[in-house]
Amino acid sequence: MKKASIWSKKIKDQIVAVSLYIFLIQGIMAANCQQVFRPISGHGPQEGNQTDKYLGLAYIKENTLKLSLLSATMRALAMEINDYEQILEQKKQALPNTDEVVYIEYTIAKLKELLIKTALQNHEDYKLPEKRHVTVNMARSYYYGTMLELEGKSAKQFQFCIAGIYGDDFSILEPGRRYDFEIYLLIPKSSDWPGVSSYYVFIMPPADPGHGFSMPDAVPNSAPHF
Repeated sequence: MKKASIWSKKIKDQIVAVSLYIFLIQGIMAANCQQVFRPISGHGPQEGNQTDKYLGLAYIKENTLKLSLLSATMRALAMEINDYEQILEQKKQALPNTDEVVYIEYTIAKLKELLIKTALQNHEDYKLPEKRHVTVNMARSYYYGTMLELEGKSAKQFQFCIAGIYGDDFSILEPGRRYDFEIYLLIPKSSDWPGVSSYYVFIMPPADPGHGFSMPDAVPNSAPHF
C-alpha cells in the first residue's frame, strides 16, 4: 500500500501540471499553423525565379504535412487516453486500490504529458514517422477511430486505427472499393490481441479512386468521432 501511495502522489502531481498547461495546446497549434506560411528568404512562394517558387511550394507542402501529422498524433493520444480512462473506471469498480489501477493512472498521466510535448513541438524539427503501403477493402464509411480493413496477411499481423487523413476529408473515400494507401504510423495503440501490432495511423490520399469489390450483406456504418 505504501508503494501505491507513492505512485498516487506522483500521478496527482503530474495531473496538476497537465491541468495548468493543457489550455495552451490549442493556442500553440494555431500559432504553429500561421508559421507555415511565413515568408522565408529563398523559400517564399512569391520570391525569386521559378526554382525559388517551386522550393517555396514544396516547403509549404512539407510543413503542412508535418502539422497535419502532429495534429493527428494529438488526436491519437486523446483517443488512447480515452480508452485507458474507460479501462480505469472498469478496474476501479472491480478491483479498487490495486497496483493495476495505479499503473493505469500512471500511464494516463504519461500520455497526457506526451500530449503536451507534442503540442509544444516545433513542426520544423518534427521528423516524419515510418510510412507503409497497405491495401484496404473499404466495406464501410471511415471516420476517426475506425480500423482499416486490411487485405491479406497484414490483417492478421496489424491493426491500424485512423487518427488522421490528409486534408481531413473522408468524402474522397467510397465504401465498396479497394484502395492502396500510404499511411504514417503515429503511436502504438493498446490492444488485447496477442501477436498483433496495433498503431494509430495517418492516411495519405489514394492515387486512384479505387477498384470495386463485393460488399458483405451487413456492414456497420458508424464509428466514434473525436
